[in-house]
Amino acid sequence: MNRLLALPLLAVVLLAVPAGAELPFLASPNRCDSSGLPLGCIPLPNEMSGAAGSCNGEKWKYASTNFCTTDPVVNASANELSGVSGMSVEIAWRLETGRPDVVIAVHDSGIMWNNTGDMSQLRKKIHLNAGELPAPAPTGGCNAPVGGDPRDCNGDGVFNMPDYDGDPSVVDVNGNGITDPEDLILLFSNGVDDDGNGYVDDIAGYDFFEFDNDPFDEVQFGHGTGEAEDSTAEANNGGDLGACPNCMVMPVRVGDSFVADVNSFAQGVVFSVDTGAAVIQEALGTYNQSKFAQQAIDYAYAHGLPVMASAADEDAWHHVFPGPYVHAIMVNAIADFGVPNEPNSWLFLNGCTNFGGNLQVSVSATSCSSEATGRSSGIAGLIVSAGRDAVDHGTLASRLTANEIRQLITQTADDINFDVPGGPAGTPPSTGGRTVTFPDTSRYATQAGFDQFTG
Repeated sequence: MNRLLALPLLAVVLLAVPAGAELPFLASPNRCDSSGLPLGCIPLPNEMSGAAGSCNGEKWKYASTNFCTTDPVVNASANELSGVSGMSVEIAWRLETGRPDVVIAVHDSGIMWNNTGDMSQLRKKIHLNAGELPAPAPTGGCNAPVGGDPRDCNGDGVFNMPDYDGDPSVVDVNGNGITDPEDLILLFSNGVDDDGNGYVDDIAGYDFFEFDNDPFDEVQFGHGTGEAEDSTAEANNGGDLGACPNCMVMPVRVGDSFVADVNSFAQGVVFSVDTGAAVIQEALGTYNQSKFAQQAIDYAYAHGLPVMASAADEDAWHHVFPGPYVHAIMVNAIADFGVPNEPNSWLFLNGCTNFGGNLQVSVSATSCSSEATGRSSGIAGLIVSAGRDAVDHGTLASRLTANEIRQLITQTADDINFDVPGGPAGTPPSTGGRTVTFPDTSRYATQAGFDQFTG
C-alpha cells in the first residue's frame, strides 16, 4: 500500500507557535457565552467519553488518543502511531467549533425533510437565504439583538428555522410534525428571483436533478442527509454530532442517489460558490466526467472553496469522479479491523474505500469513503472558521485560500506507512520492514477480501 495520511490534531492546533504564545487562530471569546447558541458549543462530556478498552460507540473517530487501545504491541508501535484511534477533533473543538457564516454545501441525494429523527439533528443547521424569505414575525415580536441580524428573532446568533417559531404564518405544510425549512419553501416560493442571484426561490438549497428549488430526497435514499449529519449535525442534543457543529449546511441535490451526472454536480458547485458557501462536500460516484465539472471545481478553487471529495467505495484504485479532478481534495477511510484476535488497531484501510496516488488524506470512518468525506468536510469547515476568526482578530490579513486549506490538512497529517524499518519481528531492514512475502501487509491486512499483496 502506498503511503497514506491520517488527520491527527486539527491543522490549526498543530501550527508551530512560540512557547507560551497564543495559538494563531483564536476562537471567538464570545463563542460559548450564550446559553442559547443554537448549535451547541463544546460537545458535552457524554458525547466524547470512553474508558480504556472501550470506544463508546463511534466517538473514537474524533479522538486521537489511545483510550480505545489496550494492545501493548499497538501502543508501543511507531507504525501504529502509538495507538492512535482518530483525528483529535475533540481537541480542535477546544479552539473552534465552527461559525454559522461558514456554510457547507452538500452535493448529494438531497435531504429527507420528512424524517423527524434527521430533522432533530439538522433543523437548526440548514442555511436559509434571507433574500428569498419574509422576515420572521413571531407572536410577541422579534427580539433580535441590537447590532445583530434583524431576522435573528430569538437572539441566538444566527438566522435559522427557530426564528420562525411562533410566527403564525409558518405552519407544518409537509405534515412531518414540525416546522422545517421545506415548509418555508412550500409557503414562500413565489416564482420570483427576489434576491436577483439567478436562482428563483433558492430558500434552502436547490435541486439540480429535477431542476426546482426543493432539494427533497423524495426517493428516501438518505445518503445526502447522512452526509449533512457527518459534517454539521448539531451538538448537545443527544444524537451524534458533526465534525463542525456550529457550521451551517446547504443541501444541493444532484441525483437520486450518490451515483449522479457529473454535470448536475458541476451546476451545483457553481450555485454553491455564487450563493456564498464556504466548503463543497461531495461523496459521489458519477457515471461520466466532463470539462464543465473540472471548470466548476476550478471556479470553486479560485473563490477559496475547498472541494472535499470521496475516493468512492469500490476497494480499488481506479478513478471515480469527481474525486480525481484537479483541485479536489480526495479522501478515503481507515477504520478498526473489528475482528477478534487481530491487533487492536484503528489504521486499517476500510474495505469499502478506494486508494491510490490521488489521495490527499485518510480519515477515520466506519461508513466507507462517504463518511470520511463528511467528517473531513466538517474539519475543513473548522479550518475555514478558524481562518475567519483570525481575520476578525487582526492576526490574518485575508481568509484562507482553498490551497492553504489543503496544505493545512495534508502537511499536518501523520504518515500511515508500515513499509518502514520497525515492522513485525523478523522483517529485514533491507526490505524496509517487509520480507518478499509481505508479512507486514499480512499482519496489517484490511477487511476480509482485500488484496493483501497489492494494498
